[in-house]
Amino acid sequence: MAQAGLCDPTPLQRSAIPVSLAGRDSVVVAAVEAGQPACLLLPLINPLLSAETRGAGKSGKGGHSFSKASANAKVCAPTSLLLAPTRLALSRIATLAKALLHNSPIRMAVACGGVPIEETMKTMTGATLLLATPSRMLDLLEKGCLDFSLVRRLALADADEMLEMGFEPAVLRVVLEEGMCAPQERSTVVSCASLTPSLSALLSSVARQDLVRIEDNLEWRPACLRGLVSQHVCFAEEQTKQSMLASLIAATPKTPVLVVANSRRSCEAAAFFLREEGVPAGVISGERLKPKERDAALQPFLNGSVPVLVVTEGALKPLELPAVGHVISYDFPETMQEYASRLSRTGRSGRSGKMTTIVSDTADKNVLRQLAQVLQATFSEIPRWLEGLLLP
Repeated sequence: MAQAGLCDPTPLQRSAIPVSLAGRDSVVVAAVEAGQPACLLLPLINPLLSAETRGAGKSGKGGHSFSKASANAKVCAPTSLLLAPTRLALSRIATLAKALLHNSPIRMAVACGGVPIEETMKTMTGATLLLATPSRMLDLLEKGCLDFSLVRRLALADADEMLEMGFEPAVLRVVLEEGMCAPQERSTVVSCASLTPSLSALLSSVARQDLVRIEDNLEWRPACLRGLVSQHVCFAEEQTKQSMLASLIAATPKTPVLVVANSRRSCEAAAFFLREEGVPAGVISGERLKPKERDAALQPFLNGSVPVLVVTEGALKPLELPAVGHVISYDFPETMQEYASRLSRTGRSGRSGKMTTIVSDTADKNVLRQLAQVLQATFSEIPRWLEGLLLP
């Protein structure tokens, strides 16, 4: 735990990890910054370490169980499986996993793009913990390299993003069609930024019915109470949001502006509109961009030749950006964790910043009420149309 920097767990980790270690299925609704990865990994790794300590691996009842397929040295038959939507997300989780497994005999394999599949296959022999992206997992299944009949612990990281990227069929295939045991015979832990209806439907198929929901409702608030950042809201109908965006950018001359959208379609439409209006705008819409492609899109913004960068919420997470002068939430954030994450991109290193959130009729009223409370606590201007949400 010390090697992984987990001696002082976050409130979310204190709530979520004991539930999973007790054998209950759970869904953790929180931002990555709240400590999601540890909530997924510890329930996968702890039973493997316990089995090794008891020496159960030698008897085939613990970390090194056997199946018909695992008798083939070229087939990986893990007992713990974690899926993450992108190479970047998986890399972050794998780094923590390596720290947690430091000096342990547990074998871990990581399967994702960017590495020749033949090299990945060589590292999988004897692995009891498998971390994979859905796309690479499908490649390995087609080559007959995986046997999921021994999986007793399943984790889905950033599951809402996984569904948004179209990986629901891949998840259902591995859980329902590749010999994995029923939900009642294994433990499942899922993390997401937002528990969407489509994700709830998926969970009804892959997890137990008494799934425990653990939500990080507290950590976003201190992150939002930042004196260096002026926070603003403005209302616009869906059909006038693009014009509102252009006006906000025009009122922010000579300042780098970061625009955040919720979906790829919205992101690319906003960037296209700005360019048509003569505003130079870069765009990173996130899904499956190779590192070189992402860096090429980011560089003009970093060197100042393009003053505006439009990104999706998912694409923003792994980006390393200097503090920007103005962050605009083009689409209303789905959670206050998302709002806090966007807010953290401005007002750094002692410099002032600005955050503007465009609110439309589709905004989640509960999140909007929480945002109104933040505006009140920071003595920010609260429009009349928003004041009603502050009434008890």
